[in-house]
Amino acid sequence: MPATRKTLLLVEDEAVIAITEKFALERYGYSVLHVTTGEKALEIVETNPEIELILMDIDLGTGIDGTQAAETILESHDIPIVFVSSHSEREVVEKTEKITSYGYVLKSSSITVLDASIKMAFKLFDARKQVQKRSDELYERTQLLENILEHFPGSVFWKDTASIYQGCNTGFALAAGLGCAADIVGKTDFDLPWKSKEAAAYRADDSQVISTQLSKLHIEETQHQSDGIIHWYDTSKIPLFDSCKHVIGVLGVATDVSEKKRQETHLRKLILAIEQSPTTILITDINGSIEYVNPKFLELTGYSRDEVMGKNPRILKSDTTPPSIYPELWNTIKDGGIWKGIFRNKRKDGSLYIEEALIAPVTDENGKQIAYIAVKEDITERERILGELHESNARYRQMLDSQ
Repeated sequence: MPATRKTLLLVEDEAVIAITEKFALERYGYSVLHVTTGEKALEIVETNPEIELILMDIDLGTGIDGTQAAETILESHDIPIVFVSSHSEREVVEKTEKITSYGYVLKSSSITVLDASIKMAFKLFDARKQVQKRSDELYERTQLLENILEHFPGSVFWKDTASIYQGCNTGFALAAGLGCAADIVGKTDFDLPWKSKEAAAYRADDSQVISTQLSKLHIEETQHQSDGIIHWYDTSKIPLFDSCKHVIGVLGVATDVSEKKRQETHLRKLILAIEQSPTTILITDINGSIEYVNPKFLELTGYSRDEVMGKNPRILKSDTTPPSIYPELWNTIKDGGIWKGIFRNKRKDGSLYIEEALIAPVTDENGKQIAYIAVKEDITERERILGELHESNARYRQMLDSQ
């Protein structure tokens, strides 16, 4: 007998059979509701959600028959229906199977057979619900994975052990000049826009990952794409395994770092320009501690890099620079201005030199001062020549005045 009392709906137009079956089923522990027509079956199902299974006769008098009633009920309700009929014709049984497949019992069968059929119907229904639940969960996970792949800011692809593509996301498909991600299946790197050398390198990485069963991360590589532009990618590849831990392919994730590479190239050029500049370049923090000096600074002052890092530029100060210059300088740059002037500084060996300087604040993206930069030119020789010229002119004027 059922462990819990389940509610059945018996649809039977013959009163004697209905009474007998209802009595027998209630003795077996079921709660039984009874109607005599298909139309009443439709009504009671709508108003009694506790009904868990329907025992449906086929011949139900002058109204709709059992098969019609079952089809209508199943359009809006997920409920097991077991047909109970006196018909044993093959075509009748096959007709009911097309509607639902939870059971077909002849009316001549014993209550034991009917009870067993009901229990089997419940088991089939529960099993189908579990399968449907797992299918729904799998579908949700699949949709989530597809959503992640489509919105991942880069390329995702996977290949079999022969480096034949088995799938990719839309980002990768677009880079490969394909109409959609499905078009990648069955292709190799030699079928795509990349150069042969690039394709061979990609496949060599695949082979290494598959043979060693180890990931290969952050591969910096170029890729000639369908737009004719060379892109730089940071690619990582990991081996794919089946349930038996056998390698079945490789999964790749690639991020376009072309802009980063361009910025790095630009930065390298800038660094080289600063390093090779014929002028002195010095950078301090906002407190005036030296953070960077270029080689020209070291050549001019005689100091080593270690000797000046973290120091204040006042180590170059001599007594020949007017003291009033320094407050003026700091007030100008702290207010965001550019200071221009001349220093008479002192080298490490104590010798003096003259330099013309431009000093300005360095600001971040919010306009906050984060450093100061000084670009200075050694004008010692120029000042010497100007001084000699000035003296020569003075002597010449003196000679003219004495005549």
